[in-house]
Amino acid sequence: MGSTPTMVTSRRSTQVVLGGFSLRGGEGSIVGVVLGAVLLQVLQNLVNLLGIPSSLNFAVTGSVILLGVLADTQYTKYRARRRV
Repeated sequence: MGSTPTMVTSRRSTQVVLGGFSLRGGEGSIVGVVLGAVLLQVLQNLVNLLGIPSSLNFAVTGSVILLGVLADTQYTKYRARRRV
């Protein structure tokens, strides 16, 4: 599968979001971005090792992002309740 500029941009954005940066700004760290990049590479390797078709790579990545967003939302709600 070739790397088009859109795919590269999408991959970099995914790494940044998985690393903890908010798309609205003001949060995150370089260490988080590096960890996000490592996590994304590990996921891609797992897809290959498990024999999942490479065409589903974006679906797996999207699912991980969705789970991360849901977990972050729940954690934010939990922290807000604890402050009250």
